[in-house]
Amino acid sequence: MNLLTFKSIAWDERRKGFYSPSHPEYLWDNGIAIRDCVRGCQGRQYDADCRCGIYTSPNWDALDEYAKYPNSIHVLMEIYGWLEIWPGPERDLPDAFILRSWGTKIKAIINTTPEGEVVLPQRWNTALLMAERMKKPIFPWHMTKTLVEINWKSIFDISPYKPLTHVEKLLFEARLEAWNDGN
Repeated sequence: MNLLTFKSIAWDERRKGFYSPSHPEYLWDNGIAIRDCVRGCQGRQYDADCRCGIYTSPNWDALDEYAKYPNSIHVLMEIYGWLEIWPGPERDLPDAFILRSWGTKIKAIINTTPEGEVVLPQRWNTALLMAERMKKPIFPWHMTKTLVEINWKSIFDISPYKPLTHVEKLLFEARLEAWNDGN
């Protein structure tokens, strides 16, 4: 079983493709996206001072900074391979998780906000375009959030939507290490 999480992706009308808002040079397609490293990180782990990898989060608020483009959408992602997970910054995302992985694949498109509101018309057009081009289903936020929570509980025995106790953090770190040993 692979881990589920979320990412923001934007449609670029000029280039006619789906791109990462944080790395506009990266084109998303229907396959597994593999991390690229210009510095040449090798093997399963990342160099300590390198920022390569694919960044995602199961937490909506952590995606907001990448959703500034009016045609960006949130998608459900599946993680492949080696993974780093750390808590969000205390100042603005204290209960969020940030993930950096070796590979990801788009599984579905999210068409509502956590409040249940349908995304803006321009974003809805982007969602429909991705659904058509990549043959991906469209789900409301609450459904994908539930999928992610069940998935995280089955793999790490935690919810990504609740603060962890000290003991839960220690157990989570051990389960993450076991995950990486198997990937």
